[in-house]
Amino acid sequence: MFDPGEGARPHQIRVTLGDYVLNSEQEPLRPIIFGATDIKVHPNFKFTPQADRFDVAVITLDSPVHYQPHVQPICLPEKGTDWLGSYAWAAGWGALQSGSRLRPKTLQVVDVPILDSRLCEDWHRQKGINGVEERDGSRDINGCATITKAGIYHKVSYTSDWISWAAST
Repeated sequence: MFDPGEGARPHQIRVTLGDYVLNSEQEPLRPIIFGATDIKVHPNFKFTPQADRFDVAVITLDSPVHYQPHVQPICLPEKGTDWLGSYAWAAGWGALQSGSRLRPKTLQVVDVPILDSRLCEDWHRQKGINGVEERDGSRDINGCATITKAGIYHKVSYTSDWISWAAST
């Protein structure tokens, strides 16, 4: 965990691509680990417990990525693209139940509906914002993306022009 006031320095970052079984040497396909040489944080980012429309950074890796069956690029959406009413994927090793300290060993993927941001903002203002578990999983502030509490994610098409610029400089 890094001090939010300072942010992370490139030498503190390790990026793992293609990991499937967390903290295991027994993988169906070997993950690839990189160091970082640069971190560009969006200039409008603010470290707050609330959702931040600019919660995005670009990390420059210390060597090129050679694509493999389990390590592939993703495409950036065009600025302003909207998928309201469709579904997106959320992936990770987070708790499978709200309040649980248990974490799955294998990568999990879930379909999440893309809802109108104004409706979500109104709902969160009325009900209290969706608390997200700390990175080490030590506490659950207020439930996290349950059936009755929408999760809040970064809308990549909102900052895709900045991401493209940051990745190319």
